[in-house]
Amino acid sequence: MDKFTAFKPVSGMLAVVMGAVFSCGIIFSSTTQAAPEKNPMKHLKKEKKMEIRKSEEERIATEDYDKFRQQNLSLAKYYKAMAKRVQKEGGDPTPLLKAAEHFLAKNNKLKKPAAKPFHPVPNNPGR
Repeated sequence: MDKFTAFKPVSGMLAVVMGAVFSCGIIFSSTTQAAPEKNPMKHLKKEKKMEIRKSEEERIATEDYDKFRQQNLSLAKYYKAMAKRVQKEGGDPTPLLKAAEHFLAKNNKLKKPAAKPFHPVPNNPGR
């Protein structure tokens, strides 16, 4: 009997596992290289990004005025409560209070959008 006979099944399994790992490595490397860019705004300048974000925020605020106001009030309330907890623990609550003031000021700047005109659907007398 050959002294390497006991290792033949193990070496066969090792070859299969190595082949699977190698093929998975090729598959994953090819998919990661061909993947599209995750952040399409990455190439834009910081000023342009801020301008886009501000216009999007204004658009959302006018489309969903009530929920946007509610979110701002909720964030301000959260930051005030967190500032109290930080002060209680001996920390500086100033940044949290400034954040709360920011959201309250943002809420006060919001303008209620104009009511959309109502266009009733006419009855169809032809039926």
